[in-house]
Amino acid sequence: MPIHICPGCNQHLDDDSLVWPIPDVAEKVLPGEPMPAGECPDCSTLVSVTDAVPIPGGVDLDENSE
Repeated sequence: MPIHICPGCNQHLDDDSLVWPIPDVAEKVLPGEPMPAGECPDCSTLVSVTDAVPIPGGVDLDENSE
């Protein structure tokens, strides 16, 4: 699972941490622009797919997984 780096606050977020669906997306993304991966839950900055960094070995960030 890729890790996204928020361009607003530099927080590292996985897909499950991003806000989706993006509130008021029509006001934040113009027609023809790429759809963001989601919104940062802390600073509300849009996080794009290109901000993702793959984790070597596919490390699972879920603390509750077995």
